[in-house]
Parts: sequence; structure tokens; C-alpha cells
Amino acid sequence: MHQLPKLSQLIIPSALSLLKGVKVQPGGISLQRVFDGVMIDAADVAQYRAFLEWNNPQPLCYLYLLAQRAQVALMADSEFTIAIPGMVHMANKLEQLAPLNFGQPFTLVSYATVPYKKEGSLLPSFVVDIIQNGAKVASCESQYMAKRKSKTKSQRHEAPNLEFAVAHTELWTIPANYGRRYARVSGDINPIHTYKLFAKAMGFKTSILHGWYSVGRLVKRAEELNGRPYQSIEVAFKSPVYLPSTQRLSLGQGQGATLFMLHDEKTHQLVLSGSLR
Repeated sequence: MHQLPKLSQLIIPSALSLLKGVKVQPGGISLQRVFDGVMIDAADVAQYRAFLEWNNPQPLCYLYLLAQRAQVALMADSEFTIAIPGMVHMANKLEQLAPLNFGQPFTLVSYATVPYKKEGSLLPSFVVDIIQNGAKVASCESQYMAKRKSKTKSQRHEAPNLEFAVAHTELWTIPANYGRRYARVSGDINPIHTYKLFAKAMGFKTSILHGWYSVGRLVKRAEELNGRPYQSIEVAFKSPVYLPSTQRLSLGQGQGATLFMLHDEKTHQLVLSGSLR
């Protein structure tokens, strides 16, 4: 059993992980760690909900903040031979499986898997099972990409058809300080979100918005419009949101789910897309 670290405690190990490079041994990487007695601070939840103006007392999106800590703890493990800086968050699925209580302790079982590849980018995946009173009440699955040079040309894949009948659209004006503001309420103080110079050093034009700020905001808005909380969130991250920016949210219905897209209003570039159930 391990104590679940805060993301702030993992900043230095994350920076030192640059020494690892991007590599994997034959047989791949497979890690597991259990974090017991994990409590959610009611004041932290209140701060998170106030920032997003969320009435739901137990927003599902908040559980990602726990799962993220468990994931990064595995990334910082000496047996995880891939540098954390430079890893690209590609997709996520967060699902509530049973009733849960934010006021009671959780156990988090975190798994990391990286298939072996001789060359080319690696595709780490993480699963965090969230357990309460002996039952799995939620699960978070995350996919990443760790870029690595390849001698062969990568094959291009056509983007799937993301069009759907839009029932609601709205513009978000996102100020330059939202990276720092969301870092305070989420605990995710990754400097690509809070410092322009660091973000530029990592290959971005300027600091970028947390992807899960956008997810939390759109889920909150969809819950308001549809009058119910969601129990499943699937999202694919397509491009970064540079700060400041204006984003366009589009919501619709299809295949028994609420579908969403977020576009940059200036460039019309797709930022993320997915579904809620």
C-alpha cells in the first residue's frame, strides 16, 4: 500500500525523469500500485465547484484529479522508463460504476502498460480503478503518446467523421490567467499551463489550458442543459488551447449519448471531441 502523493510532490521527480529519455525494453512496461485510505478534501471540492460554477455536489470530473495523481505517481516510478515531460495526453474515459460518497475513503489501484515497439512513438496507457467499501465505484482510462523517432514513415489516418446535429452552441472567452487559476483548484501545477517560457521550451507557442478544465466546463454545461448528471465521459484531445483564447462548444445528441466538440473560434481547429452518457 502507498500514500497517494499530491501533484506538487511529483514536480521534481517529473523534471528528473527527462534523464530517462523515451525507451522501452522487450516485454514492454507493466506496473501496478495500490493507494489506500485516499480522502477527498471537502474544501478542495468546494473550491473546484465554485471555479466551474457547478451545482452538482459530487461532480464526476473531480475523480479525474485523484486518478491523475495515481497515474503520475506510476510515471515517476524508476521502472517507468519514459520521460514525463513531452508525453501527450491523447484520450480519456472516466466512468462511474456504482454510487459513491466523497466523504468516505477510497482505494485506488493504478496500472500502467506500455507495449514494446522497436521504433516509433510509444503508446502508454493507464487504468485507475477507484474502490470504496470493497466495490469498484469508478474507473479512469487514459491514453498517452511518447514521441520517438522512426526510420519508417508513419501512415496517415483519416480523421473520423465528427459531424452531428448541433443542438446547442456557445462561445467561451478564456483569459490568459486561467492556466494558473485552474492549477490552484486542481492541484495540477505543470508549468506548461502556468509559465509561457517553459511552455515554449516544450514546443508550444505559449502556455496552454488544462485539457480537463475544458472537459469539466463542458460536462457542467451539458448537465445544466439536460437536467441530469452524467456517469460516463469519453474524450479525445486533438490540439492544445493556447492562452488566452476563444473556444466554441457544440453539443448534440446521437446513439444514446450527448456528443460534444470544442473548436478554436479563430483557427477553427478541433480541440477535443467525445461523448457523455
